[in-house]
Amino acid sequence: MFSTCITVAGSDCSGGAGIQADLKVFTAHSVYGMSAITAITSQNTIGVNGVHLIPAPFVEKQIDACMLDVKCDVMKTGMLFNPAILKVAIDMIDRYKLKTVVVDPLIATRKGVLLVLPSYLDLFIKELIPRAAILTPNIAEATILLKHMTQETIEIHHVDDVKILGARLVASGCKNVIIRCDGIPFDTDFSVCKDSSMPSSWYVYVLCTSEGQLTVPQKWLSTKTAKGTSCALSSAIAANLANHVDLPNAVKRSVAYTQHALESSFHLGRGANSLDYSSSFSYLPFEQGEIVSLSVSELQKYLVLKYHMLVNNAQAAGMTAFSSSNIAAIERSAKIIQVIKEENEIHLEICKQYGLSPEQFVDRKPAFVNSHAGFINDVGQREGVLGIQVAMLPFPIIIQDVFTTMDISQPGPFNPFIAHCKDSVTNQHLNSLLDNLESEASTLIPEKVQMLIRILEQSLSLEKIALDITLDNETTVF
Repeated sequence: MFSTCITVAGSDCSGGAGIQADLKVFTAHSVYGMSAITAITSQNTIGVNGVHLIPAPFVEKQIDACMLDVKCDVMKTGMLFNPAILKVAIDMIDRYKLKTVVVDPLIATRKGVLLVLPSYLDLFIKELIPRAAILTPNIAEATILLKHMTQETIEIHHVDDVKILGARLVASGCKNVIIRCDGIPFDTDFSVCKDSSMPSSWYVYVLCTSEGQLTVPQKWLSTKTAKGTSCALSSAIAANLANHVDLPNAVKRSVAYTQHALESSFHLGRGANSLDYSSSFSYLPFEQGEIVSLSVSELQKYLVLKYHMLVNNAQAAGMTAFSSSNIAAIERSAKIIQVIKEENEIHLEICKQYGLSPEQFVDRKPAFVNSHAGFINDVGQREGVLGIQVAMLPFPIIIQDVFTTMDISQPGPFNPFIAHCKDSVTNQHLNSLLDNLESEASTLIPEKVQMLIRILEQSLSLEKIALDITLDNETTVF
C-alpha cells in the first residue's frame, strides 16, 4: 500500500521547482504524488517571465478528482497566488478532514519583498495557519508573519533569536514552524556572520513546537545556489509525514535530503543550479552539532559500540588481505589493520576516562554488531575485496563527520572523545580505506561503481540501525 500526498501549487515548466519538484521529491521518498495546479508559469533557471492563473473553481475540481478517488491524508501547499485559490485550499482541507497539511508560505522573497496582497495575508493567517500541521517559512516570511500577527519585530543576531521568533509564532497560533535561515550564514558559535570575507560555518534550520525548539545546522555551501530548496524541504516533510515518521525526525530527514540535493546540484541552464532531487542519500541519526544533547551514559553506549565496530573493520581488513592476489594489496590491508590497532588502543584509554573498563565489554559483542559483521562477510563472498572495503567505510565516515565538527574550546564532558575523533590516528583509519579504494578506481566499469554504491547504502543503513538501537536501548550494550 503506497503512502500518498497531494500538492497544491504552481507549475514550473523547467522542472526545477513547484509541482514538478514536489512530485520528484515524493517519488524519491516512495510516496505516490498527486497534484492540483494553481498556475502555469513560464520560467527557467534564470527567472520567471510569465504567469497564467488557473481559475479557483478548476483548482477545486482538480483536488476533488484526486481526493474522491485515491485515499490521501497529507496535503502540501505551495504558491496559491490569490485569496480565491487560498480559500479553495482551506475549504478542501475541511471537506476532506485533512489533519496533516504542510504549508510552504511563499508570501515573500528571502529579501523580504511581499509577493501577495494584504487581503491574502489576512486570510492566510486567520484560516490556513490554524489548519497547518507545520509551516516552512524562510526567515523573511517568519518575520513578516510575526509582525502581522503581533506587531512585534525580532532582529536576528544569533540562532537564539531565530528560536525566539519561532516560539512567538507558535504562541500566536502556529502549531509547528521550521524556519529556514535563507541567506544568513552563521559562525561556529551560531552568531550571524558579519564579516563577508571570513568563511561561514552553518546554514541553520530551526524547528519550533509547543514542546520546544530544535536547531538543525548544515554546512554552509557558499558556492551552491539552486532554485527549489523551499519546495524540496516542504515536500520532503510532507512525504515523511505521509510515511508515518514523527515530526522531529521528519524534519531532520527532510533537512538532510534537501542538503544532499543541494550538495549534488548540477548546472544545466544559464542561471541557478538544478537540485538533484533523485539522488540517493542516507540520513544519519546524529545531526551536525547535536551530539551535545547526549548524556554521558548514552555516550558510554556509543563508545562500546565503536570498539566492536573497530574490531569488525579490522577483521574485514584481514578478509581483504586473505582475498588479495598481490603483495601490494596485502600490504595495504595490513596497514589498515595496524591503523585500527593504534586507534583502538587510544579508544580504550578514552573508555577508561568515561568509567568503562575493557572487562565490561570486550568479550560481549552486541547482536546487531554481529549482524554487520555477517553483512561484510556476505559482501566479501559476493563482490570480493572492493565490496568489503566499501562496506567498511560508513563507520569512520560517521565518526569523522559528526564529532570533528564539535568545538572543544570550552570545557565539556565530551571533549576527550571529540579530541580523539579529531586526532590524526582516527583520520588515518578513513584515509587508509580511501587510499585502498583509489588504487582500484581507475579500473572500474560503471556497473561495478553502481554495485559499490548500493553496498555503501546498505552499510550506511545498518550503521544507522546500530546507532539507533544503541541509544534506544534502555539498559546497556555491555
